[in-house]
Amino acid sequence: MTTLSGCGTAIVTPFTDDGAVDWPALKALVEWQVAEGIDFIVACGTTGEAQTLTDDERVQVVAAARLAVAGRVPVMAGATSNDTRRAVEEVGRMCDAGADVILTASPYYNRPTQDGLRRHFEAVADASPRPVVLYNVPGRAGVNLLPATAVALAAHANVVGIKEAAGDMHQALELLRLRPDGFRVFSGDDWMALPLCAAGGDGLISVASNELPREVTELVRLARTYEDEGLKVVFVSADFTEDLPNARTFLAQQGVDWPTWYKTGSDQAFIDALSPKWTGALPGTFIYDAQGKLRDSWEGKATYAKMENSVRPVLSLPPVTQVETDTTSKESRS
Repeated sequence: MTTLSGCGTAIVTPFTDDGAVDWPALKALVEWQVAEGIDFIVACGTTGEAQTLTDDERVQVVAAARLAVAGRVPVMAGATSNDTRRAVEEVGRMCDAGADVILTASPYYNRPTQDGLRRHFEAVADASPRPVVLYNVPGRAGVNLLPATAVALAAHANVVGIKEAAGDMHQALELLRLRPDGFRVFSGDDWMALPLCAAGGDGLISVASNELPREVTELVRLARTYEDEGLKVVFVSADFTEDLPNARTFLAQQGVDWPTWYKTGSDQAFIDALSPKWTGALPGTFIYDAQGKLRDSWEGKATYAKMENSVRPVLSLPPVTQVETDTTSKESRS
C-alpha cells in the first residue's frame, strides 16, 4: 500500500487560450515538481479546477500526471461529487487512470449530517481499490467533517488519512489526539502546515508549492523533524484572490519557460523585473523555536509583485531575536 507523508502539490491544470488542457505544460509542471523534490502529486483537486473539466479530461489529466512522474512519487487523484453514486464512479475512473491514492471531499451543497457524511465516505471507500484520503473543506463544501466522524471512518481498512482544511487548529489538534495509529493527518492550508506538523501531523497538501516546491517541501520536512535550529520564522502569505486560487495565473504569466527564472536567477531579480506596484500586510508571521513551539508573533509588511489577479509575496522581515530553546521533550508535551 502507498504510504504518504511530507508535502504534496495540488497541481494547477494548465489551459490554452481556447480553454483546452495544455498537455505539454502539464507534463512540464509535473516533471519540474518532481525534480524540485516534492513528495507526491495531487491531480484534479480544487486547485486543479477539477469541476471545470469533463469526465474524460479528468481521467486524462491523472493519466498524464502518472506518466510524467514515472513511478518516482505517488499520484493522488481527486474524486468528489455530491452524488454518492457519481463519486463512486469517479473513483473507478481515477483508479483506472493510474491513481495511487484517492482524495475525496465532503459532498458539497447538500450539507448532509455527520451520519450522512459517514455513509457517503464509506460507500466511496468500499468501492475504491486504492487507499482513500478524506478531504474536509467546510468553506467550500458547506459542511464540517467533525473529528469524531473522521476517526470513525478511519476504522475502514481503505481510509488512510485526511486532508484537514477547516482552518481550525483546535480541530486539527483534536484529530491528532483521537486518530488511530497509521491514520495520516495533512494540513490542507499552507498557513497551518508548520503548527500542524510540529504537533505531529504528517504533512501538507499545498497550493503554494506550485510556485515554490523545493522551499515548501523543505519547510514541511523541518517542521516534522525539528532538525534545524535556524528555523525561526514562518510567514503566512495570501495565495488567493477573491477566494479563487491564483497559482495557475501566476504560472501562466511565466510562459513556456516559467521554471527558468527560478533555476537561473534570484527571487529579487525576478521581482525587480516585474516592478512591484504595491505593498500589503501579511496575515501573520510566527516565530518558533527548534522544537516547533510558538514563541512570538508579528504582524508585518511584505512586498508583492502584482500581476493582474496574481500576487507573489517576497519575504521582508525584521531580524529574528534570539529565543531560549525549549529543552522539553516532544513526548512530555504530547
